[in-house]
Amino acid sequence: MDKVVEGHGRHLSIRGDVEVIEFIAGPKIENKRLIDIQTPNEFRVCLVTRQGKSFIPWRETALRDGDTLIAVVKRSAYSRVRQYMRIS
Repeated sequence: MDKVVEGHGRHLSIRGDVEVIEFIAGPKIENKRLIDIQTPNEFRVCLVTRQGKSFIPWRETALRDGDTLIAVVKRSAYSRVRQYMRIS
């Protein structure tokens, strides 16, 4: 819950040490490909919403500052993923 209070995102579900989160991408994500930011078995983006349209991204999808992402992340990897979140 501390992550929600900090304004980094919204937890959608928690199962053990894996969380489904929604967050707005920050400037550090601009033009990075999905394959460049995902970490096997720790962090995976499942859905991107850009300018009101949602799509399931492919590994070569270039992400943009301001995209809303739904992702699965292990709690142990959250601190690394946090760099890609817009800080409110």
